Amino acid sequence: MGPVSPAAVAGRERELAFTRVRDYAETPGGIRTDLRVSKVHPRIVPVPHGSRASICLVRAWQAWQDAAGLDDPDGYAWRRLHNRRHTVLESGLESGLEPESIGDVVTRAGERAGIDIRFTGHSLLRR
Repeated sequence: MGPVSPAAVAGRERELAFTRVRDYAETPGGIRTDLRVSKVHPRIVPVPHGSRASICLVRAWQAWQDAAGLDDPDGYAWRRLHNRRHTVLESGLESGLEPESIGDVVTRAGERAGIDIRFTGHSLLRR
C-alpha cells in the first residue's frame, strides 16, 4: 500500500504542505485532520475508514507514518524523499513538501491511475 493521498482531506496544496504529524489524530471512526493553516478558514476534517483495506486512507496514513518514521509530532506530515536514495529526509525546515510538490504528486497519481482528466492541486478541493 502506498502513502495516503493528501486528497483525503480535500485541502488546498498550501494547507497540506504545512500540516504536521500532530495535525493527524486517530479517532474511533478513522482519523481527523486539523487544517490550521488555511487561506479561507481553519477546520477539522474527519477521514473515515475505507470500505476495503486496499483503499482505506486511514490504513494508508498509518503505513506512511510507520514507513517514514514520523515520530516527531512537530515534524512535517508530508515529507520529501532523497532524490537518489528515495529515503525520507529527516525532519527539519527543508524536509516538508512545497505546495507545488503536493500538486505534482496528485497529478502523477491521477496519470498512474489512468484517469481520463488531468488532476491538479485544485482537484483536491472537489468535495
